[in-house]
Amino acid sequence: EFDFAGRVDKYPGIKTNFVPKIGVMYRPNTVVALRGSYSEGFRAPAVSQVSPGGAQFFVNGLIDPVRCNTDVSPNVPKPGAETADCSKSVAGQGGSNPSLRPENSFNSSLGIILNPVKEVDLLLSWYRIRRNGEVALGDAQSVLDHPEAYPVGSIVRDSNPALLLNGQAGTGPLLTVATPWVNQGSTMTSGLDFEVKIANRLTDQIKWTNALSGNYVLRYERIEHDGYAPNNLVGTNGGLADWATSAGDIPRMKFRATSTMDMGKHSIIGAMNFVSGVSFFRQMDGTTIPGAVDPAYYSGKTCH
Repeated sequence: EFDFAGRVDKYPGIKTNFVPKIGVMYRPNTVVALRGSYSEGFRAPAVSQVSPGGAQFFVNGLIDPVRCNTDVSPNVPKPGAETADCSKSVAGQGGSNPSLRPENSFNSSLGIILNPVKEVDLLLSWYRIRRNGEVALGDAQSVLDHPEAYPVGSIVRDSNPALLLNGQAGTGPLLTVATPWVNQGSTMTSGLDFEVKIANRLTDQIKWTNALSGNYVLRYERIEHDGYAPNNLVGTNGGLADWATSAGDIPRMKFRATSTMDMGKHSIIGAMNFVSGVSFFRQMDGTTIPGAVDPAYYSGKTCH
């Protein structure tokens, strides 16, 4: 069996986009079925992300690299600056980005279905999903660290001559930081989905079904910015394991076991859910080498 599908999207200011979907299933006999699919995805930016306007908020704990010496630990203010410049609270402004590009994704899967006997179903599927150009609200600290990558005027400073460092223009205290929506990084995940179901007809009125279904994650790579190394974060809290990513808990294994007794119009169900643990140990020092292991960071130190 073959399935073919597609969708065409056209939005103002965005070129016409076509995304395909292909599916295939082959059943050589009544016991085995093989299936696979490939599809692509497309998501145009939301109106609020590309239209004039914005939202204001406060940002805390910013390190101003212009007025704070980040080459020492702990950070200290540069001559003429204040301690607050190493942990600054300023007004933030989230704004639109007319040059925002659509997100796109690529999805692949392969699977097998086994029916050795009428009462037993076995399913196993492999999948791989990659999403590129993910739209995210720009990070205020990233704007300060890499001002060349953001529109002119994203950083506003106090121009009072008495507050400048050595009289240099553009070194006054921070006032506001604009964080526009940006296409930022990508995410790739792959894994296995599985299911086992056994159904027993005890009597004409009683049916007992036991099932076990779950997911085993092989890889989860969150690349926060282009150029960062793709680290496999499975089994960790991503943001703790790798300073260069904002991923949360990524357990390797999840499964759900159920037992259901159907008795005419009534059912009794028992269920158990399992989620494997995650590590809170820091593994990659993204502040020194973005997304890469920094052996020097661990020299003579103890993880907590």
